[in-house]
Amino acid sequence: MLDFNLSGRNYFDALPQPVLLYGTTIEYCNDAARDVLEQLGADVEEGAPVPELLPPAEQCPCVVTLTGGVWQASLHPLEGLALCQLSRLSSAGELPEQVRMLARGLRQQLSNTALSLEQLQWELSELEQRRSRASIASLNRYFHQLLRLTDHLDLYTRTAEELAILYPARPVALHDFCVRLHLEVEPLVRQLGRRFELDLDPGPLYAQVNPELLYRICCNLISNALHAGGDLRLQLRLKPSCTEAVLTLSDNAGGIDPKRLSTLFLPENQTELGGLALGVPLSARLSRLYPGASLLFAAKEHGSSVSLSLPLCLDEQGRPLSGLREDPEARRPGVENGFNLLLTELSDVLPGSMYTQDDVF
Repeated sequence: MLDFNLSGRNYFDALPQPVLLYGTTIEYCNDAARDVLEQLGADVEEGAPVPELLPPAEQCPCVVTLTGGVWQASLHPLEGLALCQLSRLSSAGELPEQVRMLARGLRQQLSNTALSLEQLQWELSELEQRRSRASIASLNRYFHQLLRLTDHLDLYTRTAEELAILYPARPVALHDFCVRLHLEVEPLVRQLGRRFELDLDPGPLYAQVNPELLYRICCNLISNALHAGGDLRLQLRLKPSCTEAVLTLSDNAGGIDPKRLSTLFLPENQTELGGLALGVPLSARLSRLYPGASLLFAAKEHGSSVSLSLPLCLDEQGRPLSGLREDPEARRPGVENGFNLLLTELSDVLPGSMYTQDDVF
């Protein structure tokens, strides 16, 4: 056990932020962390096994949303152990009602702008369209960036109850979902000079989620990875793990600075991380809509990875269901409110040439 007598133990005891230190067992836990984890049903006494809701020590450095809660855990290596700091994540219910009303109003005005933009392009003569093709494409891209920002604000400021009504969960075949996502994303990634590979475990895996929100989560994470630049190779993996399906997106670019992991889910740090809108915090918040789901970011020496764990649909004996009849609506292309979700969510990283009139309308 590390000696905390002079600095660590006294210092952490006085902190209001929850702090733990663990390896294979709990080495230290301050009162603030004990209060949080005991409310989540975890035993955090010294010498107790590390609760399953916390990532293993060998995973650090990493940041993960805690299962079933509004907390994130940030792990940092410390002399062979993991120093874990817990941070409370904000919820829509804490936002002023004026902000929520502003988000709804922005979405409505942006829809009106889209109609005017589409009408203007159709009224241009064929010659005018050819002459203005590049400018129109850039304008369309800027519009989709603004649409992405507005959509993120709208989703982020809605309560969990509102989202459950607007985006009801249903059984989704994750294998088919990943295949479709790869088919849609891979050509765009290839045009950027990057690679996007797929590694799927055979067999049916069903999760009770909303396909549109799951699509947004994945596209947000892909956009975040593409921001890393360099000789990027993305890999999407889907593997079963007991009663969960783990969907992992990894890259071999520069990765995430471990110093930034603890603030990765904070909205105010998104522009600093290289992106517009609320990509990472929104993905974390949307994943918390589903009990038992979690989102984990891990930094590596040559790249980074993010894993989304989703509870599987189980039968009465606790075994993963197979042979379900999936709702045909879950297979439809990624379109919402008449706009292509893929072009919207990747508008920060795709060039304007991919936003011609035929592509977006």
